[in-house]
Amino acid sequence: MKKSTLVTSIALMLVTVSFAQVNLNSSTGRVKDINTDFSFRLTDKQYDRILLESGWLSGIGDYLSIKHGGGNTETNTYGIRISDGAGFDFGKNNFSTSFLKIKTNGFVGIGTTNPTQKFEIYNSSGFNTAMENQSQDHISLISNDPGNGNYFGGITWKSGGRRRASISATREHVDSDYVGIAFFTQGTDGPGPFYESMRITRYGNVGIGTTAPDAKLTVKGNIHTQEVKVDLNGAVAPDYVFLKDYKLKSINEVETYIKSEGHLPNIPSAAEMEENGIELKQMNLKLLEKIEELTLYSIAQEKKLTAANYKLLTSDSRLQTLENKIKELESRDAKIKALEEKLEFLLKRK
Repeated sequence: MKKSTLVTSIALMLVTVSFAQVNLNSSTGRVKDINTDFSFRLTDKQYDRILLESGWLSGIGDYLSIKHGGGNTETNTYGIRISDGAGFDFGKNNFSTSFLKIKTNGFVGIGTTNPTQKFEIYNSSGFNTAMENQSQDHISLISNDPGNGNYFGGITWKSGGRRRASISATREHVDSDYVGIAFFTQGTDGPGPFYESMRITRYGNVGIGTTAPDAKLTVKGNIHTQEVKVDLNGAVAPDYVFLKDYKLKSINEVETYIKSEGHLPNIPSAAEMEENGIELKQMNLKLLEKIEELTLYSIAQEKKLTAANYKLLTSDSRLQTLENKIKELESRDAKIKALEEKLEFLLKRK
């Protein structure tokens, strides 16, 4: 009882108020109510520092602040302040350095005194690739290890009381260093599971519609795009077909191969495509090879047709010459026949 009364007495001595009224609990001697005219101050006289203060400031409005720095300077004194003009502040240096800010419009800021969105974070440290924690992250999510094949805690978007989309880290191996990122968007209208739509593995492989991508991009489903650019990356374009030393199969050889194998030379069979799939770069190069071979066949065929046409035209010319000679001979034959008839007529008259 004596200790409680002493603390109460010291507190009352440190409160500086105007027109204050203090009510004590008669049975315990503790302070029951302190009624003031709003502006008051509780001071630590040992260091001459304000612990609790209420008042009004321009640009801040009516406020209530709690600070405690002991023998520290104002720069290193931490505190909280609630005001009707600036909202809620947790910081130091008379709140010019902010750790947490809640504005009167509900905007929340961490590391900034003036958040412009519902939630805004400022970190003066730039991001780096060090595995060690060096204060380089704006947000750091910490979870217990979920075990191989399971998910860490994540970030979720909800609407209508249901989870609609989420992002979560996931253990992909018995080795705890194998951690990937999973994206969930396949929710259901009713109670049911939440399905993973996309995965980025530890090695940077991206899987869409699959949780085990085996290439830099693995898609289980259709792809719709405006353009695809493929680097040759060491592959040889089939212009070698046009080189003089290229051994182009004859049409008869190609026909024999097709009858024997059931597909074009240097092209996978249907069974091989079904088993192994198709590598677009290699297949496009092989198809281009066949197009270039067809071009050579077409050129050769054109040459043959041209030669045949030339022979035909030459034959037509010779035939026309023969026809003209025949007509000439027929004309001469007719004249001779006419002379013979006249000669026969004259001989009969004698």
